[in-house]
Amino acid sequence: LRYQADIRGDQSTLRSNAERAARAGLAIRRKLLGDDDMDDTAWALVTLSLALERQEKHSAAEAAIREAYDIRVRLHGERHPFIAIDLKFLGYILLKQGKYKEAEHKCRTALQISEHMEGKGKLQQADAHYFLAQALLKQADFVEAELHCREALAISKQEMGDNHLDRPALLTTLALVLAAQGKLPEARQCAEQ
Repeated sequence: LRYQADIRGDQSTLRSNAERAARAGLAIRRKLLGDDDMDDTAWALVTLSLALERQEKHSAAEAAIREAYDIRVRLHGERHPFIAIDLKFLGYILLKQGKYKEAEHKCRTALQISEHMEGKGKLQQADAHYFLAQALLKQADFVEAELHCREALAISKQEMGDNHLDRPALLTTLALVLAAQGKLPEARQCAEQ
């Protein structure tokens, strides 16, 4: 148990250090670049948002990703691959905060932009489908949640094969969705994979 506590303490320290480094990098960019390279500032905000999310500081992570999104919309307009990435991550953060309807909206918009700009079946779309499925599951829209779980699984399998790291989480969510619909044999089969 002491070893586990030491590991958790080390992880906490690493996450804190990551946040400090991200904040310092953002401050340096803002001081040196000002408004000259706002795209670089947006990337620094995304990095900060990731560091905050890993510490479960969801409100602060949300604020940082929203600021990055606002900068990118000013730079690139509403239809750009970076906008889709920001919206997908914002959807994830909103999901973590229990803001399911808004998370659903952000993930749908991310998918629309990504599919329009890059075509369907791209790897980053698997995450958006998965986050959307989770938001729909929380809102008891099991039929549509199942469709998005299956799409996330199909894209992940196509892009990374059967042994990718996200597969267990995707199958667990699909099993929950199927069980909620009373499809118990199929849910059991997913859970056993």
